[in-house]
Amino acid sequence: MKFLKLFQGESKDKENAKEPMTQDQYLAEAHRIFQVSWDILHNTNWRLEKHMENGDTVHSAHLPVVGKVFKAQGIVNMEPRALLNLMFCQPDQFSKWNPVIVESRLLQNIDENTHISYQVTAERVGGLVARRDFVILSHWAMRDNCYVLAGASVPHPAAPHHNRYVRGENGPSCWIMRPVKESKSRCQLEWYLDTNLRGWLPQYVVDAAFSSIMLDNLNNVRAYAKKQNEQASSQSN
Repeated sequence: MKFLKLFQGESKDKENAKEPMTQDQYLAEAHRIFQVSWDILHNTNWRLEKHMENGDTVHSAHLPVVGKVFKAQGIVNMEPRALLNLMFCQPDQFSKWNPVIVESRLLQNIDENTHISYQVTAERVGGLVARRDFVILSHWAMRDNCYVLAGASVPHPAAPHHNRYVRGENGPSCWIMRPVKESKSRCQLEWYLDTNLRGWLPQYVVDAAFSSIMLDNLNNVRAYAKKQNEQASSQSN
C-alpha cells in the first residue's frame, strides 16, 4: 500500500526533525492521517477475531510494512454527534469516563476540529503490558454522513520522552460514528487501531491486549451513555 509507506516516511522525518512542527504542519499532518486511516479501513481484507454475544466484533488484518492491525464494532445508545463530543472534546476528562486511560490532558488546540493530547493507558493482561504514554494528534470531519475522528502519534515539545513510561506509537487510526436508521439516539461505533506498544512483548500478549482494550472501550462508552441517559430521564421526571 503506497499510502502507508508515504505516511511512515513523512512521519519518521518529522519525528527526527529538531525543529518543532508549526501549527500549519500539524494541520496538514492531521488531514493526511484522516485520509490514510479512512483508506485503510475501507481497502483492507479483515478477518474475524472475536464475535461477542452482544454483537460486538473484533477483526484483524496484516498490512504491508505496518503488520497486524485491529478494528472493533458495536452499537452504542448515544447519538453520533454526542459520541463525537465525548471522544474529542475535553481531553482532560477522558480518564474520568474511560478506565483504559489513567491520565489525559490537552497539549495544543490547532483549530476547532483538531488538537493534540497526551494520554497514559492502564496496565493490561494482568500487568504483562505496563502503562504506556502517547502523544496523539486528533482531527474530526464528516464523511459519508458519518462523524469520523482520526488520530496518530506525533512529537510535541510539551511531552518529551521520559523514563516513567514506555512511549507507545499510534499509526493512522480512526473512530467512525455511523447513524442507525431505526433510531436517532443510537449509533454504530467502529474503531480502527494501528498501534505499536514498544518494549519486548510476545505477539500473543500484544494480540490479547489489543482485543481486550478495544472491547473494553466499547463497554466503557456504553456505560457512560447509560449513565447519561439515566440522568436525563431522572431530570425529566
